[in-house]
Amino acid sequence: MATVYEGATVTLDGSTSSDPNGETLTYEWTSLNSSIILNDTTNVKQTFTAPPVDGDTDYTFELTVTNSSEISSVTESVIITVQHIKLEPIANANGPASVDEGTTNVTLNGSTSSDPETDH
Repeated sequence: MATVYEGATVTLDGSTSSDPNGETLTYEWTSLNSSIILNDTTNVKQTFTAPPVDGDTDYTFELTVTNSSEISSVTESVIITVQHIKLEPIANANGPASVDEGTTNVTLNGSTSSDPETDH
């Protein structure tokens, strides 16, 4: 299991797989989530960009390794947790402003400040 932030480049790596008899191995990656498409599922390594998420989201991938005699194959799963990156609010003080010296009543207005994720 691994945890990454949305937008990160993720590499799935099956290169530590081995066959006790030294046979050549083939690889087949499967994404169990329709929102992530793997380009060439037969490469030992797969790379994808973690998608945007609203909250921590788990994505499951399976790697099936088969030896060259096709007598034996093993499937293992890996879960990648993608974490949402919280965007900071934007403060806007509507400046710059100037006032005459001696002014005793000045109004500041931050009403155009905003939250890009619209939560309060």
